[in-house]
Amino acid sequence: MRALLVTALLATPAFAESRHLADGRKAIDDVRFDDAQRSLLAALQAGGNDLAATREIYRLLAHASAALGRADDAEQYDRVWIAIDPSASLGADVSPKLREPFDAAKSFVAARGGLDIDAATTADGIIVRVASDPVGIARAAKLVTGADLATFDTARSARVAGAGRIAVVDRYGNTIAELDPTPAVKTLGGSIPFTPRDDAGPRDVFDETPPSRHSTAFYVLAVPTGLALAAGLGFGITSLVYSNTAIGAAEDSGTYYYSDVTDAHDKATRFWKLAAITGGVGAVLAIPTLILYSRGRDRGAPAVAPFASDTSMGVSLRGAF
Repeated sequence: MRALLVTALLATPAFAESRHLADGRKAIDDVRFDDAQRSLLAALQAGGNDLAATREIYRLLAHASAALGRADDAEQYDRVWIAIDPSASLGADVSPKLREPFDAAKSFVAARGGLDIDAATTADGIIVRVASDPVGIARAAKLVTGADLATFDTARSARVAGAGRIAVVDRYGNTIAELDPTPAVKTLGGSIPFTPRDDAGPRDVFDETPPSRHSTAFYVLAVPTGLALAAGLGFGITSLVYSNTAIGAAEDSGTYYYSDVTDAHDKATRFWKLAAITGGVGAVLAIPTLILYSRGRDRGAPAVAPFASDTSMGVSLRGAF
């Protein structure tokens, strides 16, 4: 009876995870995307999913979010999916609703480097170090056949006791990578340590308060916006100067010729038109610039992102106009 009870207790979490994932998959097939998200998030937060299941959960979460019109969430899930599955791809006939956040996420991961984790066997166990983690998802390492977790420290390294294949897990305990450790290179002074290629600390894309940052697109728009507004202001001031000159020349007709008055008046009119044109352009550009600024502050994610695939390339622009 004790053996049966232990077996039942051990089987319960796996059954729950499989049920949540199966429910999410079926909800997507039935076009119930809200239900799909709830089931998939439950499967993710239950933890303990193997690598294949974790990849599928993030892929389906991205699909459901895009179908619900939540492009930002879809891109975040796509980033994780692409980071933990380098072979991630979409079919050629998928809708732009799925394609755009996926392409933007693919460009994001490509620009920052994919998930790159090294493991080496030493006399004291296996040293696992994160060289690159574009989505800040790696939290701990363990033996695939074991249960003891070794959490990554501030240098993004962990020491796993024992020997065997390594599993790297997220904060819920879902496997995001598996790798076979390599023997450490020996020197007279000992093993050569790993050197992570990215000095930045770990970052979690699912933190409740992500750091504020603006995309390159914000600055690309902000610069011409500022220049156009500044030019409009300069032309307006110049127009006022010539207008005052024309008025002064007309009042002091004994000093100025009639041609001086008409020349100043023409220049005032010309610069006023230039001020209206450049100021109007600056005002129009200010709308998407302000949207990008507010979105960069609120979500820390770019609202404009380049994308490239086998068949297309361009720039995705998201915002409310």
